[in-house]
Amino acid sequence: MVDTRTINLSELGSVVAGDVKAYFDEIEVEAGILQEALYKNGASLQDVARKLNERYNWLEHGLDTPNNMDLQTAIAIVVDGISKGIFSERQFCNAMAAVFINPINRKEFGDNAPSTAARKGFNHVMIHTGLFISKIKARLTQGVKNV
Repeated sequence: MVDTRTINLSELGSVVAGDVKAYFDEIEVEAGILQEALYKNGASLQDVARKLNERYNWLEHGLDTPNNMDLQTAIAIVVDGISKGIFSERQFCNAMAAVFINPINRKEFGDNAPSTAARKGFNHVMIHTGLFISKIKARLTQGVKNV
């Protein structure tokens, strides 16, 4: 089972108008750990992601944060790209992945237990190796593709 979050852009409360709205309402993206990998200790990275989501709710956090600049950037890419006829699927998917990656990098999920921080040598929650963050991706599952 892939540990991901499916997002329909029209459900995020963004207001778009005109010709863009018809395209925007159809866009759906899947984000999270899209491809299985093994974590450093041999555990499934998807299992690790699922446990981290249970504990930190990282798959909802970026979407639930009002005025999330990463999410606004992703939406602006869609609106600008469709209205100008230069929508970049890759740029949009990278921006959507950042919605989930950047809160981890900004350390929005609190601190490790002192014993965990001592074992790791640093106090950055959800970071053990760079593998987890590097495997967070997004892909369009429905809607506008490159125009």
